[in-house]
Amino acid sequence: MRSAYELFRAGERAAGLMISACFLVSNIIGFALWQRRAKISLYPALQMLLAVAGAFAALAMTILYYTKTSHLVGVRREHAYLMFLVLLVFPLMMIILHLLRNKFAQSSVASQDTEKPSASGKGYHRQR
Repeated sequence: MRSAYELFRAGERAAGLMISACFLVSNIIGFALWQRRAKISLYPALQMLLAVAGAFAALAMTILYYTKTSHLVGVRREHAYLMFLVLLVFPLMMIILHLLRNKFAQSSVASQDTEKPSASGKGYHRQR
């Protein structure tokens, strides 16, 4: 949001409005996901939020790049590619969360395989 403020101060109202809209829309989608937390499970909601945040961050950075205003937020135009490398955080986080989810799912399935009904029929016990 600071970058939108800097753009408004420099007289770049169109770029500032577009970046503010990116910020606002991604937060509205995050709020909508939060409101539906009883209906949407955590993993899909988190993946959606990361995808939306990454897409709108890419859009905001593209706006900064093509309006030639990236210098107003502290990025020199010749180093703008570094600004886009930051976007790799979003797919990286999505991949890490996916791998952790699969690892947890495999370990919980493996632990369920070792549980057997007790002889009395009242519950389960772990087999060693």
